[in-house]
Amino acid sequence: GLGTQLVAENLYVVDNNLLTIKDKGATKVNDETFVDKGGKIQLSNTASLNAKNMILGYEGIGDLNVNSGSSVAVTGLLNLASQLGSKGNLTVSGAGSTLTVDQDITNGIEGQGNISVEQGGSLKVGNVLDIGSRVGSANSSLTVKDENSSVVTAKTAVGNKAQGSLVIRNGGSYTDQQQLNVAQEAKGEVEVTGAKSTLTTANNYIGIGNEGSLTITE
Repeated sequence: GLGTQLVAENLYVVDNNLLTIKDKGATKVNDETFVDKGGKIQLSNTASLNAKNMILGYEGIGDLNVNSGSSVAVTGLLNLASQLGSKGNLTVSGAGSTLTVDQDITNGIEGQGNISVEQGGSLKVGNVLDIGSRVGSANSSLTVKDENSSVVTAKTAVGNKAQGSLVIRNGGSYTDQQQLNVAQEAKGEVEVTGAKSTLTTANNYIGIGNEGSLTITE
């Protein structure tokens, strides 16, 4: 409830265990939040989590679900799917649900990262949002869908050194404030589909060093 708080130097959620933060409860982690091997963090009913750095899926699977008006703030880096065979899953769902990362999100380092922002949720990234970071990672993706769902980032790489995709649909909104690179060294795909779906970018580069595509459909 309101005023209830957990404070930790490091937080590890592993081995198929679940951390639930709900009903205005709060958690503050001074250093690393590590979610792996089937671990999951779930926030609901305007709960909050503040962390320095976060890893979702290091050598196994790690999930973070931010729901129903809850908020997560990461002052450093957020990495999804660090090693080969790993998987990181991130969902921000519901009106008022927010994830803010002050530095970078690396979605799919050597594994598969999946990010979904939906049903009015929002994601803000202070620097680079990298989808498909290193050679050998699986096809990582980011999807923003539904009206009032939004992603805002300073820079975006889709298909940096591994295949990546960005999908904006059903009224979702994606804003890149500086530069959107598609297919730097690997295949990159961007799709914008559905009424009121929007992609806004200052500079857009498609097919820098590999096969890139930007598709806009009704």
